[in-house]
Amino acid sequence: MLISMRSRCIAFAVLTLLLAGPSLAAPPGTGFVHVATAQNTQGDITQLDHLLLNDQPGAVPLVTHNWNPGGPALGVDNHSDVRVFYDALEGRWTLANEDGTDIAVGAAFNVFVPSEEADAFVHTTTEESITGNWSTIEHPATDDAPDAIVFASHAGITDHPHPLGVWYTGDARWAVFNEDEEVDMPADLSFHVFVGPDDPDVFVHTAEEDTITGHTTTIDHPRVNDDPNAILLVTQSWNPGGGAGIYNESSVAVYYVPGPGRWRIFNQLGAPMPVGTSFHVAVVPEPEAALGQGAALALLGLVWRRWRARVRS
Repeated sequence: MLISMRSRCIAFAVLTLLLAGPSLAAPPGTGFVHVATAQNTQGDITQLDHLLLNDQPGAVPLVTHNWNPGGPALGVDNHSDVRVFYDALEGRWTLANEDGTDIAVGAAFNVFVPSEEADAFVHTTTEESITGNWSTIEHPATDDAPDAIVFASHAGITDHPHPLGVWYTGDARWAVFNEDEEVDMPADLSFHVFVGPDDPDVFVHTAEEDTITGHTTTIDHPRVNDDPNAILLVTQSWNPGGGAGIYNESSVAVYYVPGPGRWRIFNQLGAPMPVGTSFHVAVVPEPEAALGQGAALALLGLVWRRWRARVRS
């Protein structure tokens, strides 16, 4: 069997990058925008199709709803929180609405795939890790680190239709929690967790009176200002740096406002944005920006392994 034209092109592009110059620092991962279509979406699920995720059950993707990628005046709503899960039969990662509602054609999601060098892992809740509405994370990248910028996405086949966030506990540990204080965290839920590096593209945004408009808060950051194609990953953070915090019992998403050229975080069901609400934000590298030499080698190896498997079959 001959190698596909697509694989030839990818391999050639990767080799070009490898020969173009000196090694670049490996980025924390790669981002892309997934758009639900009639072909990849059925009911409350939409299937991802990406080289770094296909046939990769050990990947740790995280996701944020993007109302209008590219900045058009009209976007597509998806009011539910989403989870990710791996479909072993299809060899594909899939997004699902936690509340079981249909995903509309045109709904878009920012997807982040951490690199092997990134501090990314799976946290599974247990009876021992749970206290009320939260589950404590035990990991060297987050223990005793109040200034860590932690991201989390629910992963697995079990629905958990509750807005989530992270917070730094009095025991010097980060935890994943339900924004609804009355909802206890169940056991056997899994979360993909990513700990951002010390980098200007990873930061904390706090909603203040001068950033809030109704149910939204405006991000003012040089990395994303005037960039409708930026890919943002967002997780609510109850108390960045430790101490007291603010609850925001709403699922959140991002959208771009063309006039001022700013991104906003918004409560998807329209609830007012509380003053003091904080968010961990990462500006995710797009595929072409993420291909340093280390990532290129990994991608070339992946293409080569898949080609060899096809030849042998």
